[in-house]
Amino acid sequence: MRCVGCHALDGSGIVGPDIRPGEVLEKYASAEAMAAVVRDGIGEMPEFGSRLRDEEIVAVVAYVRGGLG
Repeated sequence: MRCVGCHALDGSGIVGPDIRPGEVLEKYASAEAMAAVVRDGIGEMPEFGSRLRDEEIVAVVAYVRGGLG
């Protein structure tokens, strides 16, 4: 729900980058690095650490790393 506005329902990107498997997994090889981006934000991406519980951040990262589905 919070990611779709920037990354599209399929992860292909609208104003945010494509987060489908491939380049995003190369850039953020570890789940911890990806979780830090979701939690703390980076560049144009806002932080979600104040809006999502740790378990939710882990779930978002698992969803993205698992191929968005």
